[in-house]
Amino acid sequence: MSVVLVLGAETMLARVVSRSLHRAGFTVLAASSTPWPICAYSRYVRRTFTHADPKHDESRFIDDIRRICETQGVDVLLPILRECAVIARHRHLFGPGVRMLLGDAATLADFGDKYRTYEVARDAGLAVPEYRRAADLAADPAALAAFPCPCLAKPVWGWGGYGMHECASPQEVAARITAMTDRQREDYFMQQRMPGDVVCVAMLCEAGQMHACDTFRIVASYPRRHGQSTLRESVRADAAVDALRTLLAHVGWTGPCQADFIIDPVTGTPYLIDINARYWNSLIQSTARGVDFPVMHCRMALGMGDAGGAGGAGDVPGTGAAGVSPGVPRGVSRGVPPSVPDGAPDMSAGLCADMDTGVSTAWFSRALRGDPALLLRRLFSRPQGQAVRGIAAFDDWDVRDPLPFFAWPLRHLLGRIASRVAPHHYATDGTGRGEACRS
Repeated sequence: MSVVLVLGAETMLARVVSRSLHRAGFTVLAASSTPWPICAYSRYVRRTFTHADPKHDESRFIDDIRRICETQGVDVLLPILRECAVIARHRHLFGPGVRMLLGDAATLADFGDKYRTYEVARDAGLAVPEYRRAADLAADPAALAAFPCPCLAKPVWGWGGYGMHECASPQEVAARITAMTDRQREDYFMQQRMPGDVVCVAMLCEAGQMHACDTFRIVASYPRRHGQSTLRESVRADAAVDALRTLLAHVGWTGPCQADFIIDPVTGTPYLIDINARYWNSLIQSTARGVDFPVMHCRMALGMGDAGGAGGAGDVPGTGAAGVSPGVPRGVSRGVPPSVPDGAPDMSAGLCADMDTGVSTAWFSRALRGDPALLLRRLFSRPQGQAVRGIAAFDDWDVRDPLPFFAWPLRHLLGRIASRVAPHHYATDGTGRGEACRS
C-alpha cells in the first residue's frame, strides 16, 4: 500500500486531500509546522508530524521532511500550499524513492507573483485586465489619470483577496498611491476591475499536457468582499478551459493548478485575474463532482497515468481517449508499482466537458456566518436535472469524520491564547515526537 505524505496538515484543504487518498486505499501521513493540526483529528490520516516553518528556516524544513520520508517509507510527497515552491527548489535533495508531481521552481515563482503572472499570461496570448505597477503610475501622472476605473490595488504577493483595495475613480487611485510608501508602491499594482461573472478552472497537468479539469463558480464568500469561497456550484466554461490549457502548455506546467477568470458579458472572452499554482481551497467542489485530483495526482506520480480499467467519461480534444495521454495505448500502464492500491477511481480529462453541472458544495460553518439564508435555501433545493437534493459535500463537515469540524474552532481559540501567554514551541525533529497519531 503506497504511503503519501500530505503537507499543510493544519488546513481543511489537507483534510479534504487526505479523505480522497484514504478512500482510494493510500496510507496517508500528514505534517504541519503548527501545533494541533486539523489532520491529527481525522480518521483519514494514519499519523501526523511537526516540522520547521519554511518561512523561518527553509533548510531545517527540508531536513525535517526528508527525515519523515526516509523513516516512514513515503512513496509520494504532496505539498499543497506555499511549501510547493520550497520543495521545488530543493527537490534534488530527495531520493528517487520519493515521487512528486510538481512544477519547476522558476514557474512557481512566476505564478506566485501576481504582476508577473499577468505578463506570462499575456505572452501566452491570454486576455488579461489592464494593469500597471503602482510605482510606474506614481511616476507618470498622465498614465495615472488615464488608468481605467473602477480598479483594484492588489499586492504582488498575496493570499486570496487580502490586502486588496477598490478604487472607484482616478481621484481615489491617486489618493491610494500617494498614501503608499515607496516600498508599498513596488509591492502593489493596479488592475482594471472587469465586469462579468467569475468562473474557476482547475486542472492537473504533466509537462503542459492536461490530464483532467473541472469548472465551477463562486456563489458566496466570507467575508463577502474578497473573502474565501463558502458556496460554489459546477458550471461549464469551455473558453476559460481553453485559455488555461494554453497558458499551462506555454509554461510546460506539471501538477495541479487553479485559475480564476472573468467572462466578458459582451464578447464571452475569458480574462485571467488570478492563478493558484498549487491545490486550491475549494478542492471539495471537484472531488464532490467526481474529479478526484489528489488520487489522480498520486497515481501519475507513481507512474500509473491518470486512467485505469474503469474507462473514461468522455474526451477532450488533444488529450486522448478517456484521459490517456497521446501515445499511451488504452490499458497500458507506465510501470505501475505493485504497492499502488487496486481499484482507485479512474478519472478522465473529458470530465470537464461531460460531467453534470449544478453540483454544489459549501464550507458549512463559514457559510452560516456569511449568508445563512442562502445556505439553507441551497440545502433544501434540487438543481435542475440533479437527482440529489441540496449540497453534495462540505469542506468542514463529514459525518464519517466529525472531529475536525469541532477541533477547527477550538484550535483557533487555543492558538490565540497560546500566542498571548507564550511563544509557540514546535517539535521539528521529524521523528514523530510531539505529533498526534491516529490509526
